[in-house]
Amino acid sequence: MRASGARRAKITLLDDGSLSSASAKAERLKRVRNLANLSREEFCADGNVNITTLISWEVGRFGGLSRKGAACVIARVAREGVFVTPEWLLHEIGAGPEVCSDYKKIAQHTKPELVDTEITPDDSRIIEELSLFRRLNKNSIDFAVIDDAMLPHYQAGDYVAGTRRTKDKIKLLIGFDCIAQLSDGRMLLRNIQSGPRDNTFNLVATNFKSKAKDLMLHDVEVVCAAPVIWHRRKEPAV
Repeated sequence: MRASGARRAKITLLDDGSLSSASAKAERLKRVRNLANLSREEFCADGNVNITTLISWEVGRFGGLSRKGAACVIARVAREGVFVTPEWLLHEIGAGPEVCSDYKKIAQHTKPELVDTEITPDDSRIIEELSLFRRLNKNSIDFAVIDDAMLPHYQAGDYVAGTRRTKDKIKLLIGFDCIAQLSDGRMLLRNIQSGPRDNTFNLVATNFKSKAKDLMLHDVEVVCAAPVIWHRRKEPAV
């Protein structure tokens, strides 16, 4: 029997009502396809996914959407100006899909390069920890960090979570690093500061050498905010 080196771990996702269940993934997939305004036939027209497979994903059959399948979905809907992460599709981690109405479509003949990236043991632990946080905190909100705007405390690839506050309770979070949802639907990880008007805030990054967008947002409305009380960083590759 051949010994394996760095073993890969797969999570067994039972259809138990969790955000990573087959039925939950199916609902998110259908939402993304609808945002892209694609019928099942149109989604499968490029030949990267056959319609039988798509239907099985959308009804949660055989474990539902896989990570490799998520890569196909992401590539297909991007051509329609809809952008989503594999973490959100598979586990509803981080911000949801975004629609760019004036996005110039990618050439239809371009095929995505698919990499069958199984979930690593570290990924498995992070998802389990975040699932536990969600169960213990009904008003939880989480975010996948995608840039270096909040260095040195948070770097790209980190996951953060907190419990959301709304209305007047947001004022109690001034000075804290928070996951903030704006009135236009965007979500950012920023330090919350007082705004110039009642019920508005300034959202400030901590790394002004970053080339990320929105390092400082002035006088913005915040729908909800969650101070970071759970922070997880992936183990460095060795």
